[in-house]
Amino acid sequence: MIVAVFQGTDMSEAQYASVIAELDAAGAGAPDGRIDHLAAWEDGTFFVVDTWESEKKLNTFADTLFPILDRNGVTPPVPRIFELRNTIHAREATSVGA
Repeated sequence: MIVAVFQGTDMSEAQYASVIAELDAAGAGAPDGRIDHLAAWEDGTFFVVDTWESEKKLNTFADTLFPILDRNGVTPPVPRIFELRNTIHAREATSVGA
């Protein structure tokens, strides 16, 4: 598994929402091989962190994503790719008793 980290300054939250809507319309909102997707903004910079089963599946998704980014005026950022070593997921809280 890999972690892909994207960072840039030319995508607003409105552009991001449009990209997500177009991906959904293209049937690529939940692409094969993507495990998690996180997006955040700080001081005009966006950060996207994805975990993928493989870099090959990320690259396949990029074939759909990049034209959509282009249509929305976003330059596709070059990701930093890392081999995933560990994940820790929060446990779902449950209520006991009333």
